Amino acid sequence: MEYSNNISTNIVRDEFKNIDYVVTPNTKEIFDRIFINNYGANKSFNLIGNYGTGKSTFLWALEKNLNKEKIFFNNLNSTDGGFVDYEFIKIIGENNSLFNVLGKELKISGSVDNSKILEALEKRRKKALKNRRGIVLVIDEFGKFLEYASKNQSADELFLIQQISEWANDDANESYFIITLHQNFSSYGSSLSNQDKLEWEKVKGRFVDLVFNEPVEQLIYFASKKLKEFSIPKKSESNFKSLLKLIQNSKLVSHNKLVNEELSNSL
Repeated sequence: MEYSNNISTNIVRDEFKNIDYVVTPNTKEIFDRIFINNYGANKSFNLIGNYGTGKSTFLWALEKNLNKEKIFFNNLNSTDGGFVDYEFIKIIGENNSLFNVLGKELKISGSVDNSKILEALEKRRKKALKNRRGIVLVIDEFGKFLEYASKNQSADELFLIQQISEWANDDANESYFIITLHQNFSSYGSSLSNQDKLEWEKVKGRFVDLVFNEPVEQLIYFASKKLKEFSIPKKSESNFKSLLKLIQNSKLVSHNKLVNEELSNSL
């Protein structure tokens, strides 16, 4: 497996790369919320987070975890239905119609409409089921599709999103629909009429929002993990202890208990 040195993760391009992924309490909680502590019928999730917070890399790790290539979060073993792993349908957002992109990904010939896309998804689900596999439809950078729908005032695009979500939310199926956004779903339709905004709200209601932003303390944790192999030179130890005390006393970091000697030493 090839090691990745890319600044950002592409869930399609980097499928077979080995990324040095650091699990955080937030990402573990999000994974558990989707696959372990999901007591409702809703299996459509919207990961909301700023640029560079690691949403795409999380999706990469999520696939590895579910298919037991590497357990980053939790080992699900098999579900009540006896599923051994999952088939992923992965799409990256672009300035195009969701109909066109899904039609191409699902290999639908001729004109593409809602019914053909849902039929293709259901066909993939049933085929996966025969092999005791679930289905996870992942669309990264989903905001690009929403921007396209807003710009073209396409109610059909919104209805398709709603139908896919309802398909995934069927509690009789082992299927999930996960999207990522940089801002709230409704923000992408802010320029629409009041009537159209109501339609956006209706679609938004089909998804469970999961906030992905990591606090500054977690970014410090990331840095410490990457730098842990370095040690403090003997001549700098006294300066290090003075700096640690200064940081703690100044309350520069809000969660002061996270700034301990071990963490600071690795930084």
